[in-house]
Amino acid sequence: MVKSLNNIRQEFPILDQIVNDEPLIYLDNAATTQKPQAVIDAIVDYYQTDNANVHRGVHTLAERATEQYEAARQKVQRFINADQSAEIIFTKGTTQSLNWVASHFGPQVVQAGDEILISYMEHHSNLVPWQQLAQQTGAKLVYIDLLPDGQLDLADAKAKIGPRTKIVSLTHASNVLGVVNPIQAIAQLVHQFGNYLVVDGAQAIPHMPVDVQDLDADFYAFSGHKMLGPTGIGVLYGKKTLLEQVTPVEYGGEMIDFVELQQSTFKELPWRLEGGTPNIEGAIALGAAIDYLNQIGMAQIQAHEQALVAKAIPALQTIDGLTIYGPQNAQDRTGVIAFNLDNLHPHDLATALDMEGVAVRAGHHCAQPLMKWLNVAATARASSIYIIRKPMLINWFKQFKPQRSFSKMALSKLDNLYRQVILDHSQHPHHHGHLDTVDHEIELRNPTCGDVLQLEIALQDGKISQIAFSGEGCTISQASASMMTDAVLGKTPAQAETMIERFSDMMIGDRPDEDWEILEDAAILQGVQQFPARIKCATLAWKALHKALISDQHSAVSGQIVNHAETEETD
Repeated sequence: MVKSLNNIRQEFPILDQIVNDEPLIYLDNAATTQKPQAVIDAIVDYYQTDNANVHRGVHTLAERATEQYEAARQKVQRFINADQSAEIIFTKGTTQSLNWVASHFGPQVVQAGDEILISYMEHHSNLVPWQQLAQQTGAKLVYIDLLPDGQLDLADAKAKIGPRTKIVSLTHASNVLGVVNPIQAIAQLVHQFGNYLVVDGAQAIPHMPVDVQDLDADFYAFSGHKMLGPTGIGVLYGKKTLLEQVTPVEYGGEMIDFVELQQSTFKELPWRLEGGTPNIEGAIALGAAIDYLNQIGMAQIQAHEQALVAKAIPALQTIDGLTIYGPQNAQDRTGVIAFNLDNLHPHDLATALDMEGVAVRAGHHCAQPLMKWLNVAATARASSIYIIRKPMLINWFKQFKPQRSFSKMALSKLDNLYRQVILDHSQHPHHHGHLDTVDHEIELRNPTCGDVLQLEIALQDGKISQIAFSGEGCTISQASASMMTDAVLGKTPAQAETMIERFSDMMIGDRPDEDWEILEDAAILQGVQQFPARIKCATLAWKALHKALISDQHSAVSGQIVNHAETEETD
């Protein structure tokens, strides 16, 4: 039976709630999708009626659990049109699948002097593993250029794919730009040289029909939680002849055939690559998610989503100061829309939207090279609007005027986070710039939202005589840095460390109000406590100062003058 899209939102229990006094509008599906009741029921039913380990037992529960687990594998096979179920390997998710190919297949085909080809739009999960393989083997990591609208430059791909290109690994659909890459065309280029194509399908699987045989992908990876299934379950598809070359990742239960004192033999595919007790309920629930998607129809989902994007992009383009990244034609993209609004950091925008009940993502989206290519530190992102009937985000933007005072956005809801003194420090930061003479220089990054802060300190007569900061970041990180530099100027390192400790305690509500007075203006940042995701923004400058002071202590012990730079991401 084909499912109608008209009332589909009602089948997602989590969407029927109020967030910050507003109806929830969930537009963060590229990070993880919400689950329909059918998927939740599948997990509950398994634990209530069939919970047992698979493959080993002969009792009834074990047989039922095994039957459901293997049935899920067959559902995946049919869903992506793999040739046989042995080509479906269950993993934790896309990241693990891609890592397995890079680390347990890659070394067999890549040698020093060879090339691994990826693009600037890749998620870190389809970038870092290939960096590691290139470093380990002496191969070269090469990037395909992008066209001005973010689409893959196919001409550049043709020019760069050659006999030395042993592996090409590309995302099927970008998690930032929404771009859908021409995988079939790339496969033809790669295979004419007898080499291999790996595809990150995490952002394509929920949005369109996927036929791995038609694409001619050698490996295809995706995650259950991106397609209405649970977290912790994913799939690595591979052509059987290639999967047979992948060395087992884990040795032990499930994957063995016979174990003797000095040697062992292993099962055939797919179990040879699934050592240990698998995520049984995850696989079963993934099967339920596939059933649910099939009832709607992937072609219908794709058409519905493109219709929504076709309405959303022109409407968003009417907003002054709003930039949309990626192709403007709905036919060239999925429902992922990344954007920025002039003079408003995406982290601040996402916080304001959250106060209106709208959940979007803000940050670099695990695509830092792409952010550099776009020449931005971060973007906001609304994604996967195929589970709502109307692009409600547009309605919010129509009411928003960039020239309005940000402290008035969402009325009093944001008052604790964006008081006027905070806005003043952010818009007109104190001690912003560079020093002529620097004793300590340090750079810290907040990977959550792309904040970057460079801190410079000069010491004289045992005190902080000059201090300056630069970089870019959200309202909170910039205001906090400005307030911190005011507060510690003229203080001894010991006094500054006390202030750092007090500020940290304030962020977790661990001291009475009267102990915050020494922080001066920075005491007003106590309101950040109510927004846990923003605490890292507020503490970035203070962590940088702490690291600089620690280095000063080390230099004092050694009797050396320290003038150094340190780059580190906050934890």
